Amino acid sequence: MKGLDFSRFYSFGLTDEHMLALVILAGVICCYYIFRPISSLLILLKSKMLLCYINGSLLFLVLFFVIGNWIEVSTEMLLSSLKIALQTLALFGVLLWFIHLFLQWTRRTGS
Repeated sequence: MKGLDFSRFYSFGLTDEHMLALVILAGVICCYYIFRPISSLLILLKSKMLLCYINGSLLFLVLFFVIGNWIEVSTEMLLSSLKIALQTLALFGVLLWFIHLFLQWTRRTGS
């Protein structure tokens, strides 16, 4: 395993795969406790559009990496595609923000 040295834990009968699974589990738990209050706040503020955007973007990024790994593209191509994907997600977020502002404006003016 590059970068992570789990050799200290071999004496406990744990392999690299076990340790990697524990690291991933710890990361998932940390992300859960970081994003739980944010999600609760968005639900409380009734920001359905923003919550859907965040969930959709995260799902897209996961699928992007799964498919990129599955079809075994080169790292350079994957990174250049990731750059374009992130820019497109940001553009979509700005578009949703303009739609939200327009809807707020039309509700306040009564049109």
